[in-house]
Amino acid sequence: MLLLQKIKLNNFLSHSETEIDFKDKFSLAITGRSGSGKSGIVDSIIFALYGKGRVDNRFLIKKGAKVAKVQLTIVDDNITYRVERTVDNKGKNSLEIHIKDGDKPWKSLQVSGIKNIQEYLEKQILKCSYTLFVNSVCSPQNSTDSFVDQPASAKKDLLLQIASVDNLEEYLKKTKEKLSEFETEKSNNESNSLIINQSLAIDRQTAANLPTLETQEQKIKAELEIINTNLKQITSQLANLDFKINSKAEKERELNVTKQSIQMIDLEINTLKDEIKKINELDITAMRVEVGDIDQLKSELNGLKVVEKLANEWNVKMMEVMKERPVTRDFDKEIAEINKQLIDLMAYPQEQCPQCGHKFAPKTVDSTSKRLESVLVDTNRARIDYNRGLEEYETKVKALGERLDIDSGKIKALEVDIYNKEQKLVNINNIINTRDLKRITYQEKITSKEAGKSEKESKIMALTAEIQTLITEIMGSEDIKKQEVELNNKKNEIEVELRNVIGSLSLARTAVTRAVLAEEQLKTIEGSTQELNTKIEALILLKEAMGINGIKAIIIDYLTVSLEEKINEVLSKLSDFRIRIDTQKTSADGEKQIEGLFITVINDMGEELDFNSYSGGERVKIAMSIGEGLSSLQKFGWRVWDETITGLDPQMIDSFMEVLSKLKENINQIILISHIPQIQDCIEEKLEIKKINGNSQIVTN
Repeated sequence: MLLLQKIKLNNFLSHSETEIDFKDKFSLAITGRSGSGKSGIVDSIIFALYGKGRVDNRFLIKKGAKVAKVQLTIVDDNITYRVERTVDNKGKNSLEIHIKDGDKPWKSLQVSGIKNIQEYLEKQILKCSYTLFVNSVCSPQNSTDSFVDQPASAKKDLLLQIASVDNLEEYLKKTKEKLSEFETEKSNNESNSLIINQSLAIDRQTAANLPTLETQEQKIKAELEIINTNLKQITSQLANLDFKINSKAEKERELNVTKQSIQMIDLEINTLKDEIKKINELDITAMRVEVGDIDQLKSELNGLKVVEKLANEWNVKMMEVMKERPVTRDFDKEIAEINKQLIDLMAYPQEQCPQCGHKFAPKTVDSTSKRLESVLVDTNRARIDYNRGLEEYETKVKALGERLDIDSGKIKALEVDIYNKEQKLVNINNIINTRDLKRITYQEKITSKEAGKSEKESKIMALTAEIQTLITEIMGSEDIKKQEVELNNKKNEIEVELRNVIGSLSLARTAVTRAVLAEEQLKTIEGSTQELNTKIEALILLKEAMGINGIKAIIIDYLTVSLEEKINEVLSKLSDFRIRIDTQKTSADGEKQIEGLFITVINDMGEELDFNSYSGGERVKIAMSIGEGLSSLQKFGWRVWDETITGLDPQMIDSFMEVLSKLKENINQIILISHIPQIQDCIEEKLEIKKINGNSQIVTN
């Protein structure tokens, strides 16, 4: 059973800081003048639980504040819930729920998003929507969501909500989705079975050829084995034939090489004979005549070398004399410049520079004049020394005399001519000393080469005979190659045939394997289809059970009786009226039945009239009875009435007080706001609200 424990208001409507503790077995009358903020307590409970107020939530914030907050603590047996809801002046809302299980610490609800938290609060904790709440548990002042004004279908849905079966539509939707899923899966199974059966028929037909193909394979392999044996024999014969062919080619190469070597020997013999002929034809006397003037040339070269030496010595001495020549200077120009400076200085007797106009310090003119005269004397002395040195230099040059002329080109030509003739002389002496020996050596080489030539000619004759024998043997083996070609062609044909048979065998064996797998798949699909049929049948029954004439109808019929009894029990204490609740109604044209929850009010005359046909006081009695009837079917242990009882005569007030006394026996907590003194007096505890400087405050408890 849900009970109130505590509520805190912070800047909510006219309340800055208001806190109320609720006890078990507790009745509370909230009193105060109109506009004092009494209804703000009721509004705060509704705001905390449902986030709704009598105005836009931003206007629930106390004037001058930025945020309004309500914290409501409720208890359900051993579990405590603390609901905190805020709204700021920009319209931003927040909602938090903290849960405490017995003596365990508080924990935050692990649900994110205001929408999801609100859904959890309504469906898991309260098990009550806003519309049901304000028509049963909590009756706010001037509520516009009256139960009797709801459409018949909405009334029926609210009744189902009490029984916690308002999710049946969602379950029905899920059932239909699951049913569609299973039916689709069954249809897929049937399609797959059809495809598998078609493939299975083809595979079985292919697999039927397996024995014939295996026999063909064995026959072809045996024939191929015979061909391979014959090919091995021919291969051996061909290897011998290849050896002979290679031997023939090798001997032909050797024959050609031998013939080429004989040609080389003939060439070398002819060369040696030519050398002997050249030796015999040499004219030593003529050769000696060519170098006969070598001594004369050497004498001429020596004379030129003496002149060259004298010329080189003159050059050395001249270089030494040149080093002693004084450096050239223009003494006349230097002396003229010094004299000019002295004349200019003497032309300006005042102590001032003749060039820049600068005024000299005292005695500067005398010192400058003396300095220039000293420089002039030094320059004249230097000129005398220079002239004396120049005369000495010219005397030494004359003493050396004129430079001797040297014909370097002629000296070089004589040196080359003498060298070449000396080499020729050496060659002539070598020829004289070695010509007899060379003649004997060349002749011995000729004799040796002619002997080698004779051996090679004998080898040529032997090689020619061997080659001819091999040609004869090779010509006799040509048929073996033809046999090899024929056998290889036959082998290729048989191998192609064998590959085809093996391919067919593979297909047949694969078909056998596929057929086995297909049969297993068919069994699996058949089992799956049977299981799906069972599930589909169950879901169809469940779908019907959750339909209009299923569980809903049973629950509605049961709750309708209980609700009608409870409403009439309360109403009987307030008036002579009673109500009847129907779940079907015939349409205006009488052609169909309308589903819903229809409330008919029957007066003391037995007349059935519409709810709006009764007076205000009578409607209050009926509405309160319906609200209490709805509340009695829920788990709430508290009731809140805000100015619910209005427009009653004194006798009816007494009747209401009797009803209230009876309700207090079954309801743990009652909170009532009323301006009627008699009703206030029948409540044990009272709480007065006053508004002081625009702020609602509790002044008594």
